[in-house]
Amino acid sequence: KKVGSGAYGTVAAFEDKQADIKVAVKKVTNAFRDLTDGKRVLREVKLLRSLRHDNIICILDMYPPDSPDFDDIYIVTDLMETDLHRVIASKQVLKDDH
Repeated sequence: KKVGSGAYGTVAAFEDKQADIKVAVKKVTNAFRDLTDGKRVLREVKLLRSLRHDNIICILDMYPPDSPDFDDIYIVTDLMETDLHRVIASKQVLKDDH
């Protein structure tokens, strides 16, 4: 099920039946179309792999490319109820419980 899209790709929700959890798979299309985009994707991956917090998604897995000459990257993360953009744009008052 598609749950979102952004500047770098599309995110879909899946159920990992082996681990019995719901995950998000982000497909980053043409990840290396230019140097700046490639650096941004690499920065995101490095940050998400090193951060550990309940309110920040973490990378659970990354699918290896089929060949050394690849364009797309698949990143498996926790599935969150919403994204940061929706939280910021919401009219709801945020409290510590959020």
